[in-house]
Amino acid sequence: MIDELRTFINNDALFVAALAAGAAAASVLVGWLFGALVKTALRPMVARSEKDFDDRLLKIASSGSFQVVVIAGAYVALEIVVWGLALPTPDKTTLGEAYPFATSAIDAALKGLYVVLVAVVLVKAVRAARVGFDWYADRIGAEENKNLSGGIFPLAKKLASVALFALAVVVILSKFDVNISAFIVSLGVGSLAVALAAQETISNMISGVIIGLDRPFRVGDWVKFGDTLTGEVKEIGVRSTKILGLEGKLVIMPNNDALAARVTNFLYPDDKGKVLLDVPAPIGCDAEDAKKIILAAASRHAEVLADPAPVVFLVGFGEYSLNFKLIAAVDKWNKAFPTGAELRMEIYRDFAEAGIPVPAPIREVKITSDDRPPSERAEE
Repeated sequence: MIDELRTFINNDALFVAALAAGAAAASVLVGWLFGALVKTALRPMVARSEKDFDDRLLKIASSGSFQVVVIAGAYVALEIVVWGLALPTPDKTTLGEAYPFATSAIDAALKGLYVVLVAVVLVKAVRAARVGFDWYADRIGAEENKNLSGGIFPLAKKLASVALFALAVVVILSKFDVNISAFIVSLGVGSLAVALAAQETISNMISGVIIGLDRPFRVGDWVKFGDTLTGEVKEIGVRSTKILGLEGKLVIMPNNDALAARVTNFLYPDDKGKVLLDVPAPIGCDAEDAKKIILAAASRHAEVLADPAPVVFLVGFGEYSLNFKLIAAVDKWNKAFPTGAELRMEIYRDFAEAGIPVPAPIREVKITSDDRPPSERAEE
């Protein structure tokens, strides 16, 4: 049948091209059928699960199988071309001799297909690894533990991706007969040059790894860096940390700065907050009454927790006031500021009802008369 088709076409170049195109088209059809078969066979098993991890793996497997079959078909098509180049022609020559550039072009295409195949497998492996991490995180309840969900697992995903990429590079180099040992030595020398030229970037990358391991803050934490920046940690990247500030703007901070800054984590060890309120009362008032009024205002507030109960201390004597400190707990740290503002209003009203005035500085000015003439006063 092949000979009959060759005779019918009556052009060896077109004959070989037709065979190669047919193999490529058949691989697309076979790949589509194989992907559909994988979905059909595994869909009932996947449908029984409440989670979407197996659905994501099925999608990766079906698309990956289609791509691998298509690449395999392209490889077969190129091998057909190689076979066709060796066919003898009536004038006792071959297509390879008629088209001398074809052999080198096909060899380059075969190597290119190998690189594409490794790249496809790498992408699917990275995606499957991420699904595996997500499945394991869900199994152990990592979402409720921010040390895992906000630090260890994101770092593990990145390290797994880097490891798979390095493995893919080694596989590709071995295909091209590259001496891995010599390559590693050359890579070491090149890395030294890159390290000297990009010290800051590499330092930020190392700081990112340290943040992932030490976990001073995690994705989703509300933190304060130094005395200036407060916001929610949105992402801990390889080079920088992204914080959504209180103004609603995204701040990108180099990992070096984030690691070196004094960090206040509002969600660690828990997300409860404290209201710390300075309340002055005028000197001369009944200190016990003032303390009871402050404590009663805090105790009846809806957001103030009963356990631990609010406490009031007389912490000092000012120039014109008794200085009290109220400490009250709220269930969420972000409720501390509005609760403190409301307590100030309530304590002010309660003081007014009890006849306790707001303390204010009092200055006594004495004016004395001097009957001497201006000239005598000027001489003094």
